[in-house]
Amino acid sequence: MSVRKIQIFDTNKKIDHLINTVDDLKSAIESVQEDKLDEKLSSFDKKINEIYHHIEVSSPSGVQMVKTYKELQNVLRERRKIKNQMSVIHAINSMTGARLIKSSTHLRNIATKGYVNTEKEDIA
Repeated sequence: MSVRKIQIFDTNKKIDHLINTVDDLKSAIESVQEDKLDEKLSSFDKKINEIYHHIEVSSPSGVQMVKTYKELQNVLRERRKIKNQMSVIHAINSMTGARLIKSSTHLRNIATKGYVNTEKEDIA
């Protein structure tokens, strides 16, 4: 095998690796979106409101105040984790946009596209 063929082969392997990486990224984004982070965030918001209502209508003891405070703190911390995850996904989507959805198929088509001769052959 000549040096040129080896270089082309190595480049093709690198291109295949890049296309597979795009596929993996696309699958990862779709998988995270399936985690329904909006629903999880909404669930935490409801828990926070329940705690607020409990605080509003109750006359707790000192011990109960500390328990309620810690419960609210834990829910807020978990909610923050979801919001951070959503921010990361939003940033990735902003960088890649809808282009990523079709990109791996498009890249594979480009990588395997062959030359088609559209000129008529001379019969002379």
